[in-house]
Amino acid sequence: MFCLVSLTTMVGQTNAIEVNYSLTLKPIKSQAPNAEFVKSIVKSLKPYEDRITYQLIVNQGLSRFKTKPIMDSDLNPGLLPSLQLHADASTVYYQNQQDEYYYKFLHSRSFSGIVIKDHFKKFNWRIDNQKIKTILGYKCYLATASFSADGIKKNIKVWFSPKININSGPMYYNGLPGLILAYQDRHRYLEAKKISFNSIKTIKQPKVEQYYTEDEFLKLVKNKMKRFGFDPSKK
Repeated sequence: MFCLVSLTTMVGQTNAIEVNYSLTLKPIKSQAPNAEFVKSIVKSLKPYEDRITYQLIVNQGLSRFKTKPIMDSDLNPGLLPSLQLHADASTVYYQNQQDEYYYKFLHSRSFSGIVIKDHFKKFNWRIDNQKIKTILGYKCYLATASFSADGIKKNIKVWFSPKININSGPMYYNGLPGLILAYQDRHRYLEAKKISFNSIKTIKQPKVEQYYTEDEFLKLVKNKMKRFGFDPSKK
């Protein structure tokens, strides 16, 4: 059974929270020309997925989501860029609930220093209150959404807990009556492994003078691809 927003079992008002998420890389299912190559890359990264830990901090309507530094010296340096790419480990996300803006600070090799600022996305969540998963002792409900981001159609699943009164989650996801404790897309699965309440974590409001909207950044990417001889408009 699907509903839009009907769950009202939130308990209390949580002011500050820190959540650590683990990563599971999913097998690539694609018929694209380079699919086998990508599958081999993901297979080589699979033993190292436990090196990635995501950290979400929420305090007073602001949130920050990023990966913790990878400290293991036994990780092949040649695999690190690919691991960061598949884990989205080179992007820091902020959400401002009051202004309804999100920020993406890019630190990848190709777009280092670029900031994206845009309005909250409208996900039109579909909540299935018959599908339940328990995460860290919290009853979580399944919610799904389909939308376009970065010029790509996305179908995602999340599990959120109405017991934690926070309208936020990993990356730029929000808009549900409870904190998102698990996230799944085509390539990866994130799940909360530790929650700390009321830990004193100050989040500074990002101050940026130059930034791109998502649409402006997409145009920038397409133009850069054309300069390298690839026209994304042609199949």
